[in-house]
Amino acid sequence: MVNASFLLRARPRAISPRGGEAMSRSYESLYIVHPELNDEQVEAIMEKYKQIMESQGGEVETSVVGISAVWPYEVKGQREGIYILMNFKSR
Repeated sequence: MVNASFLLRARPRAISPRGGEAMSRSYESLYIVHPELNDEQVEAIMEKYKQIMESQGGEVETSVVGISAVWPYEVKGQREGIYILMNFKSR
């Protein structure tokens, strides 16, 4: 299982208005998955990260699967990957 607690750890503290609850801030997270995964596997990964965000008090607004891009260098033996952009709100 992937530990994604780092996604929420570095966020700035939300400011509380007088007499109100802390305001949510908008964030985005970009992650890259293996280019040979099929659509079902990509959806499962997106759902896993959505559950992680929600378990930490975040609210996922959108998750967008991007294109498979080729890089000019290797990352863990790969030269391409599928980009996934997730927009979420958190305190």
